[in-house]
Amino acid sequence: MKKSILSIVLLAAVLLAACSTPSNVVKGTFENSPFENWVVEHYSIADEKLSSDTVTLKAGAIKFEVADDVPTVVYITPITDLQTSLGIALVHEPGQVISFNAKMEDRHITNLAVVGSAINEDYSRVHNEINKDYIEATKLSDQIMAEPKSEKNEELTRQIFQILDKIERKKVQYIKNNTDKLVSAFLLRSLNEDENIVACADALADNVRGSIFSPVFEQVEKLKEEMASAIKVGDAAPDFKLKTSQGKDLALSELKGKWVIIDFWGSWCGWCIKDFPAMKKFYAANKKKIEILGVNHNDTYDRWRAAVNGNALPWINVHNPEANTDDNDPVVLYGVTGFPTKVVVDPDGKIFDISVGYKENYYDELLKKIK
Repeated sequence: MKKSILSIVLLAAVLLAACSTPSNVVKGTFENSPFENWVVEHYSIADEKLSSDTVTLKAGAIKFEVADDVPTVVYITPITDLQTSLGIALVHEPGQVISFNAKMEDRHITNLAVVGSAINEDYSRVHNEINKDYIEATKLSDQIMAEPKSEKNEELTRQIFQILDKIERKKVQYIKNNTDKLVSAFLLRSLNEDENIVACADALADNVRGSIFSPVFEQVEKLKEEMASAIKVGDAAPDFKLKTSQGKDLALSELKGKWVIIDFWGSWCGWCIKDFPAMKKFYAANKKKIEILGVNHNDTYDRWRAAVNGNALPWINVHNPEANTDDNDPVVLYGVTGFPTKVVVDPDGKIFDISVGYKENYYDELLKKIK
């Protein structure tokens, strides 16, 4: 009888301990962190809902609950005005306890170790590999910020984009070499080029497609539809009419008979601004044959005018008002999703070339195509 009572007591203790074991928890330590406060963002994989909170390190450690009852991506980044490399990204499933250790040097995470799930362990290894490149790019960016008028900045910018291209290639190669791993679907979300996203998604195995990341593949299918419906080389260039910086109405069709580069940009777009010096050299040498039409996005009239005047842009610039209707908004008509985007229209008014993002030697390559 005493033995039975003892067994019941022990069983109850075990059950109580099991019930009190924390779940839906992320905890971690930062070694040598110069930052005390960190932002934690919770991103639902299923419905893309985003919520955020702030956590404070206590003796170099943080601990917080993930309240969501659905698979969630958790982003942890420092609160700082300084440029940093990659923060921490984790995939949390209901009931999991995930632990991590982040070693830091200066303001960068130089080594990330995660336990709690295979996908996070896999991602920590990818993180450590590509973050070396991000740190290098950040250091180059620091030089530009320290001396914004330096003649070296054009070369530094070129080097940064070379590094970012290398990171993209590393991610693509990892995905193609690990088509049956869930982390590959996770990495899809961080790719920059639409063509890479589609090609990598199509290569992934069925076990990944049927996983918690199935909503990602639904998004890829929507992306395919958007790409299929977007304007293509050879299409007639959609016409639009906007006011120039001199206050005159100008329609794209009025420029028919010349080569036209439609430059989609914004005063808030750092890489758009950094491309202006090379664009100016190109325009000065080719303006008899080629016109540039600058079209802004998401700028007030005053911000747009200040950016046009402040950067001394010599080509035609038109203001695209935020309240513009879809049937006259060039950003909508041309399906622009990234900035800068350049659309080249030939003298017959047809799309000749489309380029998204900053690209090294873009103008030299374009001249070869036109000639």
